[in-house]
Amino acid sequence: MSSYMMRIQNDAISQSFVEIPEVKSSPFQGLESRPIIEKLEVLGSVLNEQANLLDEWRENVIQLLLRPLVDEEGEAEITGEEYEDSTKIQDDLMAYTLVLRAAIADRQDAPSGLVNDRVKYETRVAKRLAKEGDGPAPEKVLELLDQREQSRPEQESGCFRGIITELRELATKLRHDAAGGSDRARIELEIVQKQLNLTQDQIGEQNKASSALERELDRFTLAMNARVEYYRQLQAVSDTVAVRERAENENIDAIMSTLLIEEQSTQRRFITAQSKHRYRESSGFMIRGKSC
Repeated sequence: MSSYMMRIQNDAISQSFVEIPEVKSSPFQGLESRPIIEKLEVLGSVLNEQANLLDEWRENVIQLLLRPLVDEEGEAEITGEEYEDSTKIQDDLMAYTLVLRAAIADRQDAPSGLVNDRVKYETRVAKRLAKEGDGPAPEKVLELLDQREQSRPEQESGCFRGIITELRELATKLRHDAAGGSDRARIELEIVQKQLNLTQDQIGEQNKASSALERELDRFTLAMNARVEYYRQLQAVSDTVAVRERAENENIDAIMSTLLIEEQSTQRRFITAQSKHRYRESSGFMIRGKSC
């Protein structure tokens, strides 16, 4: 348990968590390339806003995971109900990991325009259960899913692959026009080629970041599961311990004194028996049964 939390804590101190790169577009636009670059700007703006939301959610998860286990600082009384007390934290963590996985899938959809059907199904089921008041932290799940829905790229925003296809088609046309002597086409071709190279590089960066976010989320999930297992075991131990009932006018000091005397007597007998055993081993003496 501590190893998971220690790694997350070290990452927090060193700021070693995944950094989501910003989506950028060329500041230059031509007459024919403007609509395509504007489409890229819209998609980039949505993804950049979503990245800010992802950072906020991840920070919340980190803070929840680093909450002390059963008064590690010794400031609160252990009540035996720590497993129940941890339930809300656990439910909130499950809500955050659910929506983080969905949002990361949204970012993975952006380059290709394809949809992750498995994540889509899991999210739909979680939303239905939350509306019925079931599942972990229903209100939190609905709140986070609503934020995710508002931040995800719309189909109308297009995808990187579609934008690259449009830029390549335009570059082919401009190259033909430039070969025919058009200076405007030659200048705009340079703009389109730079934007095309920039967009292709950014696809690689975004895909790399999304994969890293998935691995990071897996670490969060392992730490989350370790926390709930820790409290489950703690509760199991707590359930086996009962408070000793005291008789009226019971003298605790006298009882403790008697137990201490018994402990010392038992310890002396053990030491004596141990000494005899060593002597017999060293002398080669063996006890044999009597023969009839």
